[in-house]
Amino acid sequence: PTRVKNERSLSVEEASSTPCNGKSSIHSLNTIPWDAGQDKFSDDVSWVLEKSVKDMMDFQDLTEKEKAFYCLWNQFLVNHRPGICIIHLPNVLKEFIVLMGREVGEKGLYRQFVGHLVMMMREGLVEQETMVRMIKCLQECLKEASLIIKELRVC
Repeated sequence: PTRVKNERSLSVEEASSTPCNGKSSIHSLNTIPWDAGQDKFSDDVSWVLEKSVKDMMDFQDLTEKEKAFYCLWNQFLVNHRPGICIIHLPNVLKEFIVLMGREVGEKGLYRQFVGHLVMMMREGLVEQETMVRMIKCLQECLKEASLIIKELRVC
């Protein structure tokens, strides 16, 4: 087979010596196209959380508690370190419980948390064992915080 050299392709040396002004760049934290020649670099992503809350409140088919839970979950994820993958979900869930578990209990969002875990399990994102472990972990967190959950007393 004959190789046809693309006239537009650059060697590694040529590409690395090309100034950023001529390259298309995407901001790594907020995924917005960034023009190095015109835009000042900013790592401010506070608008992401505000937009997330606004978008969540626009949903018509969610209850107020579901909206509150997903806003809390999204807030946690935005403030969480970037680059999380499915393999990290058990640790991310554990960190969520440690950092936000008390707020989940205070706002009465226990059922929404459990529902979120069930959805994650059904979608194959977490194993059943992880789901049960996280529910127990949240229950222990709430007991330590002396928050009694009405849903637990019904069972």
